[in-house]
Amino acid sequence: MTFAFVSRVVYGLVATATIHISALGQQVLPRFEPNSWRGFGIGRAESYLCVAYTERVCIRVYKSLHSTWAKR
Repeated sequence: MTFAFVSRVVYGLVATATIHISALGQQVLPRFEPNSWRGFGIGRAESYLCVAYTERVCIRVYKSLHSTWAKR
């Protein structure tokens, strides 16, 4: 989780302005500031929620498939 978030931050700092889609981001999230503490906090929360959702879905799928295959 932390690696994914840090890689996003590093990409945002290293990539040139032509690669960024900041105009779209500012239209979709008008109060979001990418290089601020608030933006950092929003990114952390997004990363955490994404990983938590993925873990819950993948664990349920794995358990259901495992129980199905274990019965064979």
